Amino acid sequence: MLSHVKFKLIAVVFFFFALVFLLDGYIAIAFLLVLIGIGMWAWGNVRLKAAREEGEIKKDARRQAKYDKVFNKEYYKERRK
Repeated sequence: MLSHVKFKLIAVVFFFFALVFLLDGYIAIAFLLVLIGIGMWAWGNVRLKAAREEGEIKKDARRQAKYDKVFNKEYYKERRK
């Protein structure tokens, strides 16, 4: 679940180096670093969304299994009568 944090931390590092290069006067390099940083930040958001969706799928599967278990118990109780 925390894999998206790595991408965001790398993006922050890129933004920091972009600021340093901008202050030194290397505008082109700073611009490229900002673009890479934005890309890393966006990819971190994509990973976060995927992790959330995967968690929701697991929750739904657990709920369904629980429902099936209860339903089966009730069904077999009725059949035994």
